[in-house]
Parts: sequence; C-alpha cells; structure tokens
Amino acid sequence: MMPDLPQLTSGYGQFHTDEEGSRCRRPYAQIDLDGIRALVDEPQQVDKAQAQWLIPSTLRSRTFKTQEESGSFWMLWADIDKDPPVLDQLQKTICNDLIAESDHEIYTSRSAREDYQKSRVLVPLLQPLSGADWVLCQQIFNDKLEAAGVVPDRKSEGAAQLCYLPNRGEFYDSRSVSNDNFFNPLSAWSTEIAEKRQEVDKSAAEARQRKEAAKANQAARKHSGQGSLRHAFNDVVDVGEIMLMKGYDQDGNRDSYRHPDSESGSYSASVRGGRVHSLSSNDPLYTGGSGGGAHDSFSAFTRLFHDGNDNAAMKDAGDNWVKIDGKPWNKVKQREHMQEQELLRGAGDLSATSAAKAVASVAQGIMVDEITLDEMHAARLTPRVILRDLLYADVRTRIAAGGVGKTTIAIFEAVTLALGRDL
Repeated sequence: MMPDLPQLTSGYGQFHTDEEGSRCRRPYAQIDLDGIRALVDEPQQVDKAQAQWLIPSTLRSRTFKTQEESGSFWMLWADIDKDPPVLDQLQKTICNDLIAESDHEIYTSRSAREDYQKSRVLVPLLQPLSGADWVLCQQIFNDKLEAAGVVPDRKSEGAAQLCYLPNRGEFYDSRSVSNDNFFNPLSAWSTEIAEKRQEVDKSAAEARQRKEAAKANQAARKHSGQGSLRHAFNDVVDVGEIMLMKGYDQDGNRDSYRHPDSESGSYSASVRGGRVHSLSSNDPLYTGGSGGGAHDSFSAFTRLFHDGNDNAAMKDAGDNWVKIDGKPWNKVKQREHMQEQELLRGAGDLSATSAAKAVASVAQGIMVDEITLDEMHAARLTPRVILRDLLYADVRTRIAAGGVGKTTIAIFEAVTLALGRDL
C-alpha cells in the first residue's frame, strides 16, 4: 500500500519566517503532494518575492540545524540552473540513471527560456527520512546527476533550503510520472549511503575534536599580565574557539562558520586577521555585510556568551578565561591593587617606614638602566637627583621587569614627591 504524503512545510517569499526571535513572524503554510501536482499543472504566476516555496519536511522550521536534527523528509529534489538539458532529456536521464520509473515531477523555473530550460525535480519517497539520512540521500542524488552530465545546485543539500514551486515566467513546461510508485533510496542506494555515513562520521569526529580542543584550551591559557584584560583575552583566545564553543559549525578546516540559527545554511561568518565578520543578519555577530567593525575575540565573546553585556564579559573573562601564573587574572589584579592601596596608606603616615620596606622588597629583581656621574659630566649634564639612587633630571631611565611591582614603586615614589618627604 502506498503512503499518503503528509502536509509539508511551505511559505511565500524568502522572508516568510516563523522562527523565534524574528521581527515579522508569520505561521508557515502547508502543502501536500496533490497540491504540488496541481501547481505543476497550473503554476502560480507571481514575482519571486511572493512565490510559494517548499521544505520537504513535516517539521515547521527554517533553521538548518533543527531540520537536520529533527526533520522528517518525504521528498528529494534538485535545482538545475547551469547548462540545463531540455526537459525530455532530463527526464530520460533521471529514469535511466537515478530512480527508474518512480514517480517524479519536473518543471521549469520562472527564469527559464525555451532555449535554456532551468528546472527543478521533485521525487516523492516511499517512507520518510530523518534529517541526517535525507542530507546523505540529497548528496547522492546530486552526485548521480553530476555523473550523468547534469550540473545541480548543491545548495539543495541544505536541510532547510527553500525549493520554489512552479511559477510561470517567459517560458514554462513540465513532465510528470504519477503511478503511485514511490522511490525508496534506503534500499536503492544502500551502498552509497553506507559510504557517505563513513565520511560523515569522520567529519563529525574531526569537528568534535576541534570543539573539545577549544574547551581544553581554556584551562591552559596563560598571560604575562601586561596590558588590559581585553588585550590579554585577545592574545590567548582565538575567535574561532569562541564560535565553536557556542555551537557554530566550521566549514571543514576553512575559516568559515555557520551560526546555529542559520536559515540559509551558508557559512556566512569569516575570520580574517583574528577578527570575524558575518553576512547573516540572523547571526549575533552580524556586522552589516561590509566587513566594517568586525569582532575581535573579546567582542565575539561578549556578544555570544553575555548578550553584549560588557561588564559581565569582563568579570567572566578575568575570573575564568585569562590566567597569570595559573591564577585568575582578576584575583591577581585585585591583590596588586590591595598592595598599592596599602602603600598609599603607608605613604600618608608619618611612621611610614614599613611602606618603604615594602617597596624595597618588591623592587628586588628589577633591573634599572643607570647612567654614572662621570657619564653625566662628560655629557655636560649637571646631575640633579629627583629620586635618590633611581631618577635624575634630564636622564631617561628604563625599568625592565615583569610582574614584580613596577606600578607599585611608581605610585609610592610619586606620593613621596607629592608629600615632599623622604620616607
């Protein structure tokens, strides 16, 4: 007994969406096989912006990842725009090399001409396919078309790609077979499906490794503590890691990514020079399409992990992402700040000997480039002491050290000068 194909997801124009978060939501339409066949016989005749489309799944969603994970698909389809054969030749190729005498619908697209018959092919299925199996079968369908000399648009392999239904233009023609003989790719293409699954499993394992590596890197990130927290974050966190950890898909090993809520299936986020810009307005990292204002790692982190809240991002980054000698950035900086405040309080006290000792302790290990008195006289300089044993007028002094308290010493000596005391 042949199945009755259920109602499939449909809509009108590329902007018709009912996805959560969309500004102008409209419930999706539905269409079954009888409705599709009726359109093949009597096509709509409207501008593409109002034209009816199909997603051959019963799941009402335009999100690619959602359809891949939860969709139930009842048709294969192909879009043939490049060097298309005439419909008679195309039907012959499909019946001889792909699906034998199984039911199918072939119709020209709105921009077709009699001498250039762009077309689409719909193949109803005997039983539904899961999103993952449907993607494999779509790939095999396109592979077999290519092997037969027909060039399909590979975008049809996207689980939420829109298939526009018959729409009369300058030229329209169609071919149909309707004998209730529905195609079963799981049996007809079992060998090819097994091979594709192996490829998918390998790619999925590589993607998991990249995402796990991104998470593992978080525990190993170290920084010297120089500069601002934002600069430190950008130094130790790759912007691609940020996207992978938030569920973006990477296009193989290329620096292109697809956001989880994509309705186009395109890898529209690109990384260049450590910054990412996205062409998709549904992507939280959307940058207007011009590449201007592309996000660095911290900006992407703020958008994706903290909904643009800069203060929350700074706290999280300093507590959990950036470390100095194995300790959280924020704790190290808080300790340094407390030391500086202690020195300032000591500098304001007449009995501030303890503060001076603290500075002397911190200063151990600091290397100072000095100039001798003889060198000053040779340079016709009159040595005038600003800070005893440390700074002289008209002499540039460089203090080179890392994480040992240069700022603390500078603040202490500045307070000393301001108070006019030698502590």
